[in-house]
Amino acid sequence: FSSVKSMSGEFVQFGPKGEQTGGKFFLERPGKIRFNYDGSSNFRVISDGKSVVILNKKLNTSDLYPLSKTPLKLLLDDRIDLSGGRVKAVKEEDDLTTIKLS
Repeated sequence: FSSVKSMSGEFVQFGPKGEQTGGKFFLERPGKIRFNYDGSSNFRVISDGKSVVILNKKLNTSDLYPLSKTPLKLLLDDRIDLSGGRVKAVKEEDDLTTIKLS
């Protein structure tokens, strides 16, 4: 992962009760990512390299968090280190990488 500086693709996100949502993501390392959720989801998640903002279009609200306090920091660092305690499993397939975080 550390050699990849930019990428885009599709993502699937699973909630704690098995609910599923997804969309498209755009990544530029270090620090920048955008998640555009599909369908009826009203969310967009954006990181500018310092902060992560979660936009709720339906409620017209935004929540701001320091990037360093989020799991996204693991993937957006200049050098990715998946050996930390937050990563529970990494599974690589031909066209899919799954990372399970605690």
